[in-house]
Amino acid sequence: MTHVVHLRIKAAGETASAAYSVERSFVRESGVEHKGSKDIDMPLALTDPGGPQALWESVRELVAEDVGDGDDPGALMLRLHEPELRALDWEALARETALAQDSAAPSVLRTAVGPGSFQSGGQLSFGDLPVRVLVVGVDSHVERGAADDPPWHEDVAVHDAVHAHAERWEVDVLPGPVSHSVLADTVKASKPQVLHLAGSAARTLFKDGAHELGGLNLSSVRLVVSSNDEARDEAHRLLEPYARADALTPVPAVVSLTPEPESDPERDLCASLTKLYGALIDGESLDVAVRSATEADSSVSAAVTVNCRPDLVLPQPSAPPPPSPSDLYGSLERATDRVGQRRTALEQLESGADVSQLIVLSGGEPDDKMGTTWFLLSTMRVWEERPGARALYLDFGRLGSTKPLRAAQDMPQAENVVLETVALLTEGVRTHSDRQGGWHIDGELAAVEALVERERRNVLRDGGYHTGVSPVRDELVGAAMELLVKAAPPDTHLVLALDHFVENERVRPVARYLVKKLFKPALHSHSAITVVATAKNPHHDRTDDLLTGFVVERHYITLQRWSAHHGGPLLRELGTRMGYDWHDMPEWRALVREKLGTIAEDFGPQLLKDVCDTALARIG
Repeated sequence: MTHVVHLRIKAAGETASAAYSVERSFVRESGVEHKGSKDIDMPLALTDPGGPQALWESVRELVAEDVGDGDDPGALMLRLHEPELRALDWEALARETALAQDSAAPSVLRTAVGPGSFQSGGQLSFGDLPVRVLVVGVDSHVERGAADDPPWHEDVAVHDAVHAHAERWEVDVLPGPVSHSVLADTVKASKPQVLHLAGSAARTLFKDGAHELGGLNLSSVRLVVSSNDEARDEAHRLLEPYARADALTPVPAVVSLTPEPESDPERDLCASLTKLYGALIDGESLDVAVRSATEADSSVSAAVTVNCRPDLVLPQPSAPPPPSPSDLYGSLERATDRVGQRRTALEQLESGADVSQLIVLSGGEPDDKMGTTWFLLSTMRVWEERPGARALYLDFGRLGSTKPLRAAQDMPQAENVVLETVALLTEGVRTHSDRQGGWHIDGELAAVEALVERERRNVLRDGGYHTGVSPVRDELVGAAMELLVKAAPPDTHLVLALDHFVENERVRPVARYLVKKLFKPALHSHSAITVVATAKNPHHDRTDDLLTGFVVERHYITLQRWSAHHGGPLLRELGTRMGYDWHDMPEWRALVREKLGTIAEDFGPQLLKDVCDTALARIG
């Protein structure tokens, strides 16, 4: 965008012969250029069928005089003072004129602030990854619509766009009906950058405008989106309190999407919403993203209010994300939800940059699988995308799967685990280093890998196990510890994840040794390293016994079960991740209804697994 044209349009005054006064300002890279005020005479009243078009033509002529014939005006920011002006569909007027003239329509956006707010600024950092979308008010009761006539489900549309970009965008859903206090608590916990008000949520929750917004902390919100079947001007009016310049924390932008009055009543906004979010994920500015949404469906109308340049509303990726190793993050393709708890976990990790800490992650219920591994991996994947953040995931459940040793039958099992642990560590360092473009420790890594191969050859040659000799074992583990420390140089923060370390019976005989000689020295070194260990029961004597050797403050994260009314949104999200189209696959909708009927109380991930297995068997 080369520049912004800011137009303040208001009534000219009772004594003036003209109808409206337009104050023009040009926002360029060099600064703001004020062009002064010009009056517009209206040959037709706005209530006349041709009145709105006549006003738009007059505004266009003023801009053309200032910009120059044939030059691109950039974006037109309309600061509209009169209610009758705000009620006009300026976006449609621009689009229809361009269509009639076979030309490109300019970006027409509304604003509540002056031209100074649109000066150039630096792109927002992706430091607070991922971008969080909170979808509010979706109907959790799938039975509301018949099987052949599904109701709108905006969460499905958002998931369609986001699920393939989980390392940079994620979606949290708050089903309706929603009270103001519940929303306030959820926004506080989730801290979303995008607040999406689905269906009647905008009217139900905020009908009293600014007064009702007083209990919300919107400091994290950059964009508010509403999608409903209200009249276009009414839908956007409901969003005005968010963007008002005198609001406590005005959001940078609001967007309302509505169907045209004459459109098919069975049509929904899902395709346009997927286009909108897809364009934002691709790094398009807000005006371009909205245009892609309306162009995807001509029966959809959109109105946008911005308080900053549209390309600065949301952070834009500076480079494509690195490829995820299929053997590491591939299982996350069907991992759902946990957005709020993941944000809490990320904040806890951040606090470990200046102080050594051990985080114990638990499902909370030893006899029920709560998805701790999925949660840990999804948190690591997001963590790795942050500037200076590194992750090293060690799955002790895989011991024995990395080049199995063929040793003598009487080989000490504990010593076998020491060698396999170091092999697991070197494999993890290479995987994560390659994912992040290299950690510049290839020499050190190769040296430890050589030690591992030496011991493997010794085992195969004479059946002896040289790491059973303490000096040899200490040499191997000491080199691995130094590799860990070098993996976290200055200005980086390494998260070392020990999955299944506490529960693996093979690890138990040497767990204290590994903590004392390998993990604890790295944790207490000059490097910024945080250790995360999973445990089925974080307060069991066994857990305490194995982790005491870290001699560091412990923090606990316990995964929570979902309440029953989250069943519908979670199963719809699962379907999106499995490639099932909610609107066009009645067999999938029928399965969801069937499984929702079995939920009588709070539930864990086992329900999602059961649904996944049943869907694969029935649908494929």
